[in-house]
Amino acid sequence: MTGVYILHYSVFHLLVMLSQHEIQPDEVLQILENRMGISGIEEKASRIQG
Repeated sequence: MTGVYILHYSVFHLLVMLSQHEIQPDEVLQILENRMGISGIEEKASRIQG
């Protein structure tokens, strides 16, 4: 398998999973955009406090 095939295969299954849970890809992209520039430790701490 080539890297491109694996990437397409992974994206396909990600979209299927999102669809099964009725989550729009834009929702995921918005969350990721909001987390840009925030470390994992900071993000986790904000969930506990907020």
